[in-house]
Amino acid sequence: MTPEQRSGLARLMLRLPHVRAALPRAVDVNPLLRELCGDYEVATVASKHWAVSMAAQAPEIAHEYARALLEIEREVELRTVSNEPLPQPPRLQRDVF
Repeated sequence: MTPEQRSGLARLMLRLPHVRAALPRAVDVNPLLRELCGDYEVATVASKHWAVSMAAQAPEIAHEYARALLEIEREVELRTVSNEPLPQPPRLQRDVF
Protein backbone atom coordinates (compact mmCIF):
# COMPACT_ATOMS: atom_id res chain seq x y z
CA MET A 1 0.00 0.00 0.00
CA THR A 2 1.40 3.39 -0.99
CA PRO A 3 1.58 6.35 1.42
CA GLU A 4 -1.22 8.06 -0.55
CA GLN A 5 -3.39 4.97 -0.24
CA ARG A 6 -2.75 4.77 3.52
CA SER A 7 -3.62 8.44 3.96
CA GLY A 8 -6.74 8.07 1.84
CA LEU A 9 -7.79 5.02 3.83
CA ALA A 10 -7.40 6.95 7.07
CA ARG A 11 -9.46 9.85 5.71
CA LEU A 12 -12.17 7.50 4.47
CA MET A 13 -12.33 5.72 7.82
CA LEU A 14 -13.00 9.08 9.46
CA ARG A 15 -15.59 10.12 6.85
CA LEU A 16 -17.41 6.76 6.73
CA PRO A 17 -17.78 5.55 10.33
CA HIS A 18 -20.48 3.04 9.37
CA VAL A 19 -17.95 1.01 7.32
CA ARG A 20 -14.88 1.88 9.42
CA ALA A 21 -14.45 -1.60 10.90
CA ALA A 22 -14.82 -3.43 7.58
CA LEU A 23 -12.82 -1.03 5.40
CA PRO A 24 -9.23 -2.11 6.23
CA ARG A 25 -10.08 -5.75 5.61
CA ALA A 26 -11.86 -4.92 2.36
CA VAL A 27 -8.90 -2.83 1.17
CA ASP A 28 -6.56 -5.76 1.87
CA VAL A 29 -8.46 -8.02 -0.52
CA ASN A 30 -9.70 -5.57 -3.13
CA PRO A 31 -7.08 -3.78 -5.28
CA LEU A 32 -9.71 -1.38 -6.65
CA LEU A 33 -10.47 -0.19 -3.12
CA ARG A 34 -6.76 0.48 -2.60
CA GLU A 35 -6.74 2.57 -5.78
CA LEU A 36 -9.82 4.46 -4.62
CA CYS A 37 -8.10 5.23 -1.31
CA GLY A 38 -5.17 6.74 -3.21
CA ASP A 39 -7.53 8.67 -5.48
CA TYR A 40 -9.35 9.98 -2.42
CA GLU A 41 -6.13 11.33 -0.95
CA VAL A 42 -5.15 13.04 -4.19
CA ALA A 43 -8.62 14.55 -4.60
CA THR A 44 -8.65 15.74 -0.98
CA VAL A 45 -5.33 17.55 -1.36
CA ALA A 46 -6.42 19.09 -4.66
CA SER A 47 -9.78 20.13 -3.22
CA LYS A 48 -8.08 21.90 -0.31
CA HIS A 49 -5.68 23.63 -2.69
CA TRP A 50 -8.43 24.94 -4.96
CA ALA A 51 -10.65 25.94 -2.04
CA VAL A 52 -8.12 28.61 -1.02
CA SER A 53 -6.80 29.49 -4.47
CA MET A 54 -7.39 33.00 -5.75
CA ALA A 55 -7.49 31.85 -9.38
CA ALA A 56 -10.62 32.83 -11.31
CA GLN A 57 -11.55 29.22 -12.04
CA ALA A 58 -10.84 28.03 -8.47
CA PRO A 59 -14.45 27.84 -7.23
CA GLU A 60 -15.52 25.70 -10.18
CA ILE A 61 -12.52 23.39 -9.86
CA ALA A 62 -12.97 23.10 -6.07
CA HIS A 63 -16.61 22.15 -6.65
CA GLU A 64 -15.58 19.44 -9.13
CA TYR A 65 -13.15 17.96 -6.63
CA ALA A 66 -15.79 18.05 -3.90
CA ARG A 67 -18.13 16.09 -6.19
CA ALA A 68 -15.34 13.63 -6.97
CA LEU A 69 -14.79 13.07 -3.25
CA LEU A 70 -18.47 12.27 -2.75
CA GLU A 71 -18.43 9.85 -5.69
CA ILE A 72 -15.37 8.07 -4.31
CA GLU A 73 -17.00 7.84 -0.88
CA ARG A 74 -20.11 6.25 -2.40
CA GLU A 75 -18.04 3.79 -4.43
CA VAL A 76 -15.99 2.84 -1.38
CA GLU A 77 -19.16 2.29 0.65
CA LEU A 78 -20.65 0.04 -2.03
CA ARG A 79 -17.49 -1.97 -2.56
CA THR A 80 -16.85 -2.34 1.17
CA VAL A 81 -20.36 -3.59 1.84
CA SER A 82 -20.21 -5.97 -1.13
CA ASN A 83 -16.99 -7.50 0.25
CA GLU A 84 -18.69 -8.35 3.51
CA PRO A 85 -20.04 -11.88 3.75
CA LEU A 86 -23.79 -12.13 3.78
CA PRO A 87 -25.26 -13.03 7.15
CA GLN A 88 -26.29 -16.65 7.46
CA PRO A 89 -30.04 -17.17 7.72
CA PRO A 90 -31.19 -18.58 11.05
CA ARG A 91 -31.45 -22.34 11.12
CA LEU A 92 -34.93 -23.65 11.57
CA GLN A 93 -35.41 -25.97 14.49
CA ARG A 94 -37.76 -28.80 13.69
CA ASP A 95 -39.75 -30.21 16.52
CA VAL A 96 -39.46 -33.97 16.77
CA PHE A 97 -42.67 -35.68 17.87
